[in-house]
Amino acid sequence: MRILNYFIVMIFFISCNAQINKNNLDMDSETYNFTEGTVGMVGEHKVMFSNIMIQDYTLEDGTAKEGPAASLSLPNSKEWLTVGAGCTFELDGVRYEIVQVLEGTPFGSVEIQVYSEIYDFTEGTVGMIGKHKVMFSNIMIQDYTLEDGTKKEGPAASLSLPNNKEWFTAGTGYAFVLDGGKYEVVEVLEGSPFGSVKVKMISN
Repeated sequence: MRILNYFIVMIFFISCNAQINKNNLDMDSETYNFTEGTVGMVGEHKVMFSNIMIQDYTLEDGTAKEGPAASLSLPNSKEWLTVGAGCTFELDGVRYEIVQVLEGTPFGSVEIQVYSEIYDFTEGTVGMIGKHKVMFSNIMIQDYTLEDGTKKEGPAASLSLPNNKEWFTAGTGYAFVLDGGKYEVVEVLEGSPFGSVKVKMISN
């Protein structure tokens, strides 16, 4: 009977471990997925999101938001935090951002990723990424091509990079390299009189 109990406990332990590790997905892209109410891992830290529902939450800059949000439990903290898309938190000096919170039956889900600074550009105006001058101009509906060869159609801009005479057609998902850091265009919007472009670093 003792041997049987031992095996039952071991099977339960392995099952729990598998569930914890299963929530820590896609390490290469530094994206983590969590199931509501289930402990998951961020690095060596146990993290849990629970009670997903439509509720108010507040971003770091004080902006009030309403939408699906979850209660977040962080290690070494007795406080539960109410977090939704756009909220950030820190673990071991690394900042993470809530990308998506979804209600679900029976369980919802939360996706987080390592936080990347967002660079905002106004159409036709030179902006800076680090020490480099970058400009996006001529935003319009046009075809562009992603790194993997995928053809896309939508708002895209002409991108001017330093030390390069060529103009690149860049829309959402388009990636480029500066000083060994890789950046991705995350939003291109037409506007009157000027459109806008958002860029974030995806690797360095």
